[in-house]
Amino acid sequence: DAYARGEVFIGSKENSYTVLAGLPPSTQGYHWNHGITIVTPDRKFLFACETEAEQRDWIAAFQRVINRPMRPQEYAVEAHFKHKP
Repeated sequence: DAYARGEVFIGSKENSYTVLAGLPPSTQGYHWNHGITIVTPDRKFLFACETEAEQRDWIAAFQRVINRPMRPQEYAVEAHFKHKP
């Protein structure tokens, strides 16, 4: 995997980052009913919440980040994440 565990860079919607409620159909068989999928230009990241309220709160937080334009220094951080050894 190209990313360290526990680290996910989340950019803006203008740079093709999105947040979706739920998990891909192939993961629905598990006991997590309140998933979140973060779609980046390179891959999808899956998160599981214990409750629907927790899912709503996380989606709202992710949306605030994604809806904000990226600052110049964030482009450097994004490049660092993409080129980690």
